[in-house]
Amino acid sequence: LQGQRCPRKRYWLYEYLHRGLQTKAGYIRAQLGIIIHQALARLFTGMTPQEAAALARMEMADWMATRKPEAWEFNPARTNTEHEFFVEVVVLTVLPFIVATLQEKFKILGVEGEHRVHLFNDNPEIEWYSREDGVLESLETGRKAIFSFKTIQQYQARKHLATAKVAMQNVSEPWTLNKDFGVQADDVAMLWLEVGKLTE
Repeated sequence: LQGQRCPRKRYWLYEYLHRGLQTKAGYIRAQLGIIIHQALARLFTGMTPQEAAALARMEMADWMATRKPEAWEFNPARTNTEHEFFVEVVVLTVLPFIVATLQEKFKILGVEGEHRVHLFNDNPEIEWYSREDGVLESLETGRKAIFSFKTIQQYQARKHLATAKVAMQNVSEPWTLNKDFGVQADDVAMLWLEVGKLTE
């Protein structure tokens, strides 16, 4: 929610330098999403599911080992093990299915594209930053789309589709892509991965 209410806050907490400035005192959900995003990008660029899963599990274990437990945990060691396992299973099973399904309909033009665009010609210090999850081109129509991948607790069609229509991210990413590389995106392709509620 805080990311939708304030894109700047989302950038500093979760996206700055590809990891954000979040403390180790929590944010398991955010870290889970970051690692799954990274794994998806690796699969798009040719890494095998086994390699991507092993790397994702190691990244999750490294992060979990340095964090402080959250208030809802009564067994932090078990929480760590379960999340490491969960990440590995998602990368081995769900993400390859997503990649294969997208590749049936789209050419993958790029993943994790990062753009910094000057907002004002007379002040080059002010930049607009964005990073899309991917850029797709329809094999049927040739239309290009920004790919936006979200890990969420529970999918609610009315809520998530309404949010997608007004999300600043879905405006800024096509704009910066066009300004930076001259690529005009016609659509935004949204994909939500429901990961469930993280409790004991």
